[in-house]
Amino acid sequence: MKKSPIASLTAPLSLTQVSSGMIYCMVLFLVLLFSVITGWGSQFEGSEGKPISNPQEPANQSAVM
Repeated sequence: MKKSPIASLTAPLSLTQVSSGMIYCMVLFLVLLFSVITGWGSQFEGSEGKPISNPQEPANQSAVM
């Protein structure tokens, strides 16, 4: 197989060089996974779209059933 001209100008990457660049992606994925599982950073809305601090507040009793 014939090598491309660019391949002869660059050195091959080692596993440690590639994995050091992947740390950010792995940590970002772990933070996403943690926030999905635990609800970290979630915001709740009450009646009329107002933000509430406790999602266990009583529901609006005037809702039509």
